[in-house]
Amino acid sequence: MIIGHADGDPRDAQQGSVDGRLAEFLKEQSVRFGDIYFTGDMLPSPSQEWFTNLKRDMSEYSGEIYAVPGNHDSGFSPNADHSIFLQAFGMTYPAIIVKEAATFLLVDTIEHPWAITPEAIGRTLNNAGSTNTLFILANSILRPNPTEIENPIDGIPDPLPHNLSLITPLREAYAKVIVISGNTGAFGNKPAVERRDYQNVTFVSQGLGVNEGIILAVRDDQQFTLPINE
Repeated sequence: MIIGHADGDPRDAQQGSVDGRLAEFLKEQSVRFGDIYFTGDMLPSPSQEWFTNLKRDMSEYSGEIYAVPGNHDSGFSPNADHSIFLQAFGMTYPAIIVKEAATFLLVDTIEHPWAITPEAIGRTLNNAGSTNTLFILANSILRPNPTEIENPIDGIPDPLPHNLSLITPLREAYAKVIVISGNTGAFGNKPAVERRDYQNVTFVSQGLGVNEGIILAVRDDQQFTLPINE
């Protein structure tokens, strides 16, 4: 299961808690998810206690818990303190996770704003061959023209990184490349869920927020949307 902007509507965000709709949805499920991936902005602000509680609570519903940082998780600039988030999740980025059906590349778009780095591409190519499908998970929107759907745009680099040019060579190593970003949905004037295809690379944006409560599920490398509105 992949969840973006889990703290939900900024007007109703509860300190130390995920969106109430998400919590209720998980409680109602009769199945246990394999893994949960958070694509940033899990909680309104960073706290070691809150992250510990989040991981404990989510472990009731899934196997492993993975996450990439958003601005609410580690700060609003490359100079922000990542230590609370990094200590809580114990990962360094870019991180590569190989599962039976797909490979997951997790990138930090707070340290590297709106960018997937050449290092991340190189490490992914070096690990190619285990699966046919690659999911790239990030907080910032990595598709071309990200401001059309991105939540906040403070500090967006000018010019924007050429992510598509970097990602496209991965299509030679993977039959499918799907980029999933979580920093959308917080404001009603932008959609909470979107899919775009550019040069045989699929970009999916998904974040809990004002108008829609939708999370993503992956099974046998296929993507599904799960509505969680009451």
